[in-house]
Amino acid sequence: MNPSLNERHASKHEEWIWRESQPMWLLFALLLPIALGGLTLSWSGTGDRPLPVAAAAWICAAHLLALLLLGRLVTEVRSDRLVWHFGWLGWPRWQLRFEEIERVELTRNRALEGLGIRFTSSGRLYNAHGLSALRLKLRDGRQLRLGTQQGQRLLQALEPRLQRPPQRR
Repeated sequence: MNPSLNERHASKHEEWIWRESQPMWLLFALLLPIALGGLTLSWSGTGDRPLPVAAAAWICAAHLLALLLLGRLVTEVRSDRLVWHFGWLGWPRWQLRFEEIERVELTRNRALEGLGIRFTSSGRLYNAHGLSALRLKLRDGRQLRLGTQQGQRLLQALEPRLQRPPQRR
């Protein structure tokens, strides 16, 4: 089953309607070689002062923790709110109730805005991969962007939940 399709999924905690999981490939590409290199230097014993095994283990543990906390961006449209988090531990986690969202639109990030959690001139950016994003304009005036590789599907999952019945006069 591809979890990023418009499907309902029952979990023990809550039902989600749409879900996307984006690996942060750049983080993997940077952290894994550094960790493996440190272990290799430690075990090979090369050089005048080889890296102690304990130091190499701590470096690997720190890299593993960084990957667990930040290694992917998961975005879920649930029955009553939008939820997103980084990593496999589910922390940190953010959420917005649909009533808090005024408008959504597809947009593109600038390459210089980067990956991860960023503070930009147009609000907070949560991004794991690429330049595609969904801009959310909130009722309190704030804006934020969620990086996505499936912007159209995310938009299709969100828009019906944001439509309000006409107000009576």
